[in-house]
Amino acid sequence: MAPDRNVRSLRPGEASLLRDLRLRALKDAPEQFGETLEEALARTRAGWEALTASVVPPSNQAMFIAEVNGAPVGSVFALNDVEATEVGRLGGMWVAPEQRHQGIGMALVEAVQIWALNLGKRHLRLWVACDNGAGRRLYERAGFQLTGAQRAFPGDLLRVIVEMDLRNRPCDETTGQHAAGADDAR
Repeated sequence: MAPDRNVRSLRPGEASLLRDLRLRALKDAPEQFGETLEEALARTRAGWEALTASVVPPSNQAMFIAEVNGAPVGSVFALNDVEATEVGRLGGMWVAPEQRHQGIGMALVEAVQIWALNLGKRHLRLWVACDNGAGRRLYERAGFQLTGAQRAFPGDLLRVIVEMDLRNRPCDETTGQHAAGADDAR
């Protein structure tokens, strides 16, 4: 029997789920996140509840949870860009090691893309470490392209992160293809 896979939004009252997923991510791949495990462990219950409130309704930001047979196995944040209202941000992506290469990462990316489309975001952007080859390949398969922007990794000036961008276009419901717009000419 095939496993039951689902991607859903984090719900109000699920601060402990957000905490558990974030701690699992930071233990598994501490080098991929700007936050350290020690910083996350020091966050108070009120801090976790505030973080949860920032990504559940009525907020227009989100956190998506991937589940397999009802168990949480991955997560990603869908955030508003602080500088450009037409840009959404994908961040904090993590998939449990035993669930990688099963399409879960792509399902999480697609959930953020739909979130961005529903908010009218024209672009979806993210930062990824140059040495995160698996992450970069996933984002490239999803259609992201390098913007040319780069900066030092938070907390590690010797590592570089690069920005990637996906031009968000609504799908034509009759064909399932992305609708072409006048701004698509390059």
